[in-house]
Amino acid sequence: SILKVSEIQDPTNGNTALEIDSSGRVLSPKLVRFHAYLNANKTTTSTGSNKWSASGVFGNNIDQIVYNVGSGYDSSTTTFTAPVAGMYHFIMHVSTQSNGAAQTYMGIDIRINDGRYASGWERADSSGYHKQNASFPIYCEVGDTVEPRIEIASNTTFEGGTLVGNRFYTYFAGYLVG
Repeated sequence: SILKVSEIQDPTNGNTALEIDSSGRVLSPKLVRFHAYLNANKTTTSTGSNKWSASGVFGNNIDQIVYNVGSGYDSSTTTFTAPVAGMYHFIMHVSTQSNGAAQTYMGIDIRINDGRYASGWERADSSGYHKQNASFPIYCEVGDTVEPRIEIASNTTFEGGTLVGNRFYTYFAGYLVG
């Protein structure tokens, strides 16, 4: 038998959970995902592992939300809280300004429930622009928290704002894979 469906809704509120377009592509408009970026340049004078939140040396700066489907991202704490269990993919990208000092190292930490999950470092022997990317698949239970941190060896100015075409200098993003 053949079942022809173009939309699946939840039984209580009629919210669209899944769509199939005329070409047969499956669309998931309610798939949990978020993207937020650093709104302006930010200089830190603290070395080591630093929080991006109000309680950290950067203050509340990754607070410019591009999208936050599922409301898992909290811009006041720069923390994602998993609303559903599953495999997630998180991306962190940081850029430093051209006047930045040479770094012995610059790294990105991803913390789950405040414990270090993964890290990546770059050695930046010269001054100038630098960038660091990190991408992590992480299985989260409902309520698990994921928080990015930056680890640096000396004072650094991080690039904030946007480039042409909604590309961002420094951002944190993630989405539910399944």
